[in-house]
Amino acid sequence: MKRLNLLKGLTLSFAVFTLIGCQGESEQLAPAPVDYGTAQRQTDGVKKDINPQVDILFVIDDSGSMKAHQAMLAKNIDRFVEGFGKNSLIDFHIGVMSIWDSQRYGEYDLEANKVVREGLVPAIGMDGKPQFDPIGHLRPIKVPAGQEASLKGQAGNYVSKGESFVEILRETLKIGVRDYQKQTTFKKEKVDGKDVEKVAKLASGPEYEEVFTPVLAGLRTPVLETWNKGFLRENAHLVIVFVTDANDASQVTASQLYRFLLNLKGQDNFTVFGVINPTDQRLNCARDPSGPPRKIEDLIRLTNGRVLNMCSNYANDLVEIGKMIQDRTLREIRVKLESLPVVESIHLTYGSDTIQPGQWTGWTYDGETKTIIIRGAAKWSYQPGAKIQLQFEPVDPSRASSHCIGCAVVGK
Repeated sequence: MKRLNLLKGLTLSFAVFTLIGCQGESEQLAPAPVDYGTAQRQTDGVKKDINPQVDILFVIDDSGSMKAHQAMLAKNIDRFVEGFGKNSLIDFHIGVMSIWDSQRYGEYDLEANKVVREGLVPAIGMDGKPQFDPIGHLRPIKVPAGQEASLKGQAGNYVSKGESFVEILRETLKIGVRDYQKQTTFKKEKVDGKDVEKVAKLASGPEYEEVFTPVLAGLRTPVLETWNKGFLRENAHLVIVFVTDANDASQVTASQLYRFLLNLKGQDNFTVFGVINPTDQRLNCARDPSGPPRKIEDLIRLTNGRVLNMCSNYANDLVEIGKMIQDRTLREIRVKLESLPVVESIHLTYGSDTIQPGQWTGWTYDGETKTIIIRGAAKWSYQPGAKIQLQFEPVDPSRASSHCIGCAVVGK
């Protein structure tokens, strides 16, 4: 009897060991099974186009020394968008903002997230017009005279794909410059028949160029939810391009801005580039008195971005930057579903090609967040005009008998 029980015990142990071994192997080779219980499949399937998104922010120095550099960027901007703008897959927003100078325009308080002290330059000039842009505000987009019709379908403060978008972007990048001036002006006006002398500071450009503080102000509330509303999207890859011949003069460090962007977008979902006068610049190119742009270069390194030398003909470099943006936008595409899918019914295509499940070269499904994750799209053979299309059958979770519906991660 004892021998029989021992034999049964060994047999049971072997069966359990075999079952555990098989389970480990099956998890490596195939998706975990999904229990749908009594959930009923709906008759109508879900169909949707998937558009990978990128939000690009230009932060442009408008000090007096930047006129030629602005013109150079605008002239070659078509080379920049060449890498991603013609790709029918990518949905982009491109915004432009100017720099800040806390001493001249007003002290920006990082904690309060607002200007707390007026600067040396009045916000409104003697002509009744603003003398500088509020911190972090995107510039309104513009077009050459006579082409206003091409603005149809565009948002007011950022450029998106549409008719003549390159020309719209080219004009919007020409923000102009503000020369630095210290002196005041005197104006005489007639008041009750008498000459009255008024004193006012002249319109004045920045002296201590800040490029980090406008980013902080423009990418969080209240500016993000008011003036800049619609520009920044949750699932879009964020690209920041600094265009300046100076170093950042703010109190914000590169690591502080990096941590802010990390909390805002998540790991590997933002990149910083710089059209700057590099620290190792040896060409005959004037440098701002603030010195080499080491803070900007540090931030670029932290995000694996790239420096463009504004003192050279960097048109070809703009093409490479555009390609980098395309690759990073397509590296990981996340699509959050509004309804729970029957996982086996998920079907993705790109043009004439079917996208297969796969960890690094296809799609996976995360049931905990109801998100489809697509990786490796940058390596697909480009098909002009083609889009990623998703189809699946939704289930009604209210009729399910199992909490496991959709909870598996599907993909190899």
